Amino acid sequence: MAARGTQRNSWRVTVDLHIHHQRGHDWVFAAGLVGTGGHVWLERQHAGRTRMLGRITAEGDAIVSQGQYHSMYDGPGHRARACGDAKGGQLRVCTAWH
Repeated sequence: MAARGTQRNSWRVTVDLHIHHQRGHDWVFAAGLVGTGGHVWLERQHAGRTRMLGRITAEGDAIVSQGQYHSMYDGPGHRARACGDAKGGQLRVCTAWH
């Protein structure tokens, strides 16, 4: 599942929600191309509340990933999405909820 933000100043923010199945449950993590100073994070929704989890700041123009060591359980009653933004909070984009 991927989302791409609008382009501004020749830059675009792209995030992906990766889902893997382990021990009968879905686990998710986020990866994104956000540029130096941008951020990638997961948002989790449970019982009507949304929390931001695992915000990572990009130190270069490479892809930023939370990696599987930051994976989050996405089981019954939980929903998750990947989000990202460019430096200064510009061009924020999120995937659809899973």
